[in-house]
Amino acid sequence: MPELPVILFEPEGYVLDGPKLMGRQSAGNSFLRAAIAAAEKSVDPALVAWTPLHSSAAVFKQVVGQFSATVKPEWIQTGQLDRLAKQGALFLPGPGLAEAARQRLRIGPASYSLTGATYTLCSHLAMDAIIDIVPAPVMPWDALICATSVAQHAVRSLFQLQAEYLAWRFGVSHFVIPQLPIIPFGIHPSDFTFTTADKAAARASLQFAEGDVAFLFAGRLSFHAKAHPFPMIAALEQAALRSKQKVALVLCGQFPNTAVQDAFTKAAAVYAPHVRTIWVDGKDPTAYNRAWAASNVFVSLSDNLQETFGITPVEAMASSLPVVVADWDGYKDTVVEGVTGFRIPTWMPPPDIGMALAAAFEAGIINYDRYIGLACMEVSVDNVLLIERLVELIQNPQLRERMGAAGKDRVAKVYDWSVVMDQHIILWKELDRERVRAQTEQAVKLKSAPVCAPGRQDPYRVFASFPTQMIGPTTVLCRSQKLWDIPAWETVMADPLFTYAQDFLPQAQHVQGLLDHLGAKVMSIEDLAKQCGTSVAQVIKWVAPMAKVGLVALATAPSK
Repeated sequence: MPELPVILFEPEGYVLDGPKLMGRQSAGNSFLRAAIAAAEKSVDPALVAWTPLHSSAAVFKQVVGQFSATVKPEWIQTGQLDRLAKQGALFLPGPGLAEAARQRLRIGPASYSLTGATYTLCSHLAMDAIIDIVPAPVMPWDALICATSVAQHAVRSLFQLQAEYLAWRFGVSHFVIPQLPIIPFGIHPSDFTFTTADKAAARASLQFAEGDVAFLFAGRLSFHAKAHPFPMIAALEQAALRSKQKVALVLCGQFPNTAVQDAFTKAAAVYAPHVRTIWVDGKDPTAYNRAWAASNVFVSLSDNLQETFGITPVEAMASSLPVVVADWDGYKDTVVEGVTGFRIPTWMPPPDIGMALAAAFEAGIINYDRYIGLACMEVSVDNVLLIERLVELIQNPQLRERMGAAGKDRVAKVYDWSVVMDQHIILWKELDRERVRAQTEQAVKLKSAPVCAPGRQDPYRVFASFPTQMIGPTTVLCRSQKLWDIPAWETVMADPLFTYAQDFLPQAQHVQGLLDHLGAKVMSIEDLAKQCGTSVAQVIKWVAPMAKVGLVALATAPSK
């Protein structure tokens, strides 16, 4: 099996040219760059995309070419399961293992492994994808990679809730779930390496004096969907007053609209008049890098349910910046308290308090943005400790330097994609060993698996009650009486009434061959199949459209 899996690829999940950049897109793009780098080290440097559209495959080829002249981009069109099975594994940039596992039934549940990944978990779409895994035909050689321990805990909670529901509904108590390894998102540290000259030039461009302490917040500038800015802004004002030093806040990102931008600007003016607040357009790569290089401390008081990892603190550590973050979501894993920065304790209401909020979201009374925006209003940080930590970092440049160095070292050891991709490769090899072993040890069970998912069945089985009769081996047929001018089959195929189905309809040589074998006789489908030297199923596929245009007539075999 190749070291790298086939990658489910759609440009929207990997390409960073959309109007609204999301964390999963940044993570997808970063993963793809790492996969390309890993492919370069392979004996056969190839990377394979799994996508239905030729246009998507072309984008994949273009992206691979941007980062490597030696890696060969290849394409397997979705549906070519035999080719996918030869590769041994499929990577999905999301939690949608269930649908992929159902499709895999068509070639066998042990034909290849599936690995998915967690991103945002709190949307209905994400949660439904996760709970759908429980009754789906996932196997022990599949995995849903969790970026953090808190993401793993949330997935296990959803699995447990779904299992309890299914036990109540159907009395089922045994479920096979995928492996849930914790593998973090990686970054490319070279993207965040700045020389002394880079930093000096960046600070000069933002007009920072030597003693100014610049705090950077990078990411989506949205108070309902990322981090509510009030605690950060208000605490920086108090820290500036207590330290008696010049403090700046660099907001690096994009506002979703002018109303949100106005709200941020007004809040900074009202709640932090002694803090110089600067907005840097995060869409501009040069300006984005300049903001990182110019800053002294990174701050992110995330309070949002849709945040599960948070890549920006890792990028900050790669930039040698100490970090001040909320003790929330994946920040719990990425930031080492007192070593690479400070994690400020957070508070949230207990279970059941949010049931009314969940019900309103389910009913459509509030939308997703309002749901997460209202939830974040009930999340708080320890504001007293926050101010103390900010003052400590403002007044102690040696502490900033020590924490920044520790953060950079941590990134090199834990979050560099060269390290993280090795963890993926180890996982894929383990899954493959598990899968191959099962092909021997569970051969009987695997052989009894259904050929497809119930909701993806042969339509002629599901809708068998629709027709008067069904064509079968004993159905008889003959050439039709000339009810109308029956055109040649080539003419039929060229008619706009039929051209949309050209790939589905029998070819002219097959039609003519069947008619030649039929002649003037009345024959059963079974006998005609023998005459043609093919299967009953194939003859039925040919005969059905021929009957539609009147080339043959069908009848039930007479009773004996």
